[in-house]
Amino acid sequence: MDDPATPARARAGLTLIELLAALAIAMIVVTIGVPSFRWLTVETRMATAVNALVHDLALARSAAVTRSRTVVLCPSADGTRCLAAPHWHRGWIVFVDADRDRRRRATEPLLRTHGPLAHGLSAVSPRARRRIVYRPLGHSAGSNVTVTLCASGHPKATRAVILSNTGRPRLARRGPGGRALRCPP
Repeated sequence: MDDPATPARARAGLTLIELLAALAIAMIVVTIGVPSFRWLTVETRMATAVNALVHDLALARSAAVTRSRTVVLCPSADGTRCLAAPHWHRGWIVFVDADRDRRRRATEPLLRTHGPLAHGLSAVSPRARRRIVYRPLGHSAGSNVTVTLCASGHPKATRAVILSNTGRPRLARRGPGGRALRCPP
């Protein structure tokens, strides 16, 4: 119940000046917060992509060891065949390579399919290492490979998944000598 001794003007609510001041403060908070939110969104998308790739590398390695077979992880746009180009952002597949030709046949088991990465993300490896092959002992055949993940317009978000011949991936935010990672053209 209102106190009858309180003037009506004190009970009325906000004045125009108070409302404008509140709106100005809200605009400042939004102006500061929106870029931070965009960065958080980019970082979240990048972390999701990196984690998915590392997870599927672990799956491929584990499958090679437990099945005593060669297992391949390669970029794939359609979820059934490997791409000729090392464009991992279009998606990838993990399959048992029974005939060891690094190409998936319809008779070879498909262990995992990953669709395209989130809009604005790219992931590439050197052309010479467009397939990652795990041998039955868990090592990765060939030379070390680096898959570089980039977010368009956000060079500081760049990450690298580096796979050694032992078959273990590691993550990097910086290149050799502490240099910033660069996204391939």
